[in-house]
Amino acid sequence: MEKVAEAPATGEEGVESSESRRALREADQVQEHEGLRYVAGKTFTFQGNITRPDGTLLPLWVDSTYREGMTLQTIPFGSDAYFALASEPDVAAWLSVSPEMVVVIHDTAYRITTGAESEAGQPQTPAPTPTPTSPNPTSSQPSLLQMLLDWLLRLFSPRESATP
Repeated sequence: MEKVAEAPATGEEGVESSESRRALREADQVQEHEGLRYVAGKTFTFQGNITRPDGTLLPLWVDSTYREGMTLQTIPFGSDAYFALASEPDVAAWLSVSPEMVVVIHDTAYRITTGAESEAGQPQTPAPTPTPTSPNPTSSQPSLLQMLLDWLLRLFSPRESATP
């Protein structure tokens, strides 16, 4: 006897199935927070704006591995030293975050700058990135793992027969 293919889910079951598939599809995508950037394995945090002489605002981004007390080596944006750094693997991607930034490369902190001033009228000294807190374990939103488990249980659970 030939097995008949099961019809696609409809109604509430179809919506749940669609949501589960979407969650699985997006599971490997890191969600960017407004004040965070993830680039080539590094996390950068927004630290405020720097004002150029023409009034243009440039965002200051700081590598999350930067810590207070690290010596900053200043590199002018677009200089020979800047392009020498950019020639290293992954560094060009990190430098693409902003012309005003702090990036830690091989345990050395580099302050990339256009020479502009902060909104307060002085060159801005970046602050170390605060240690992120853990998500709230009492959150009512199910985790991706829980959504996957629920979907698998629904997928393999016996269904009620539609015949009388």
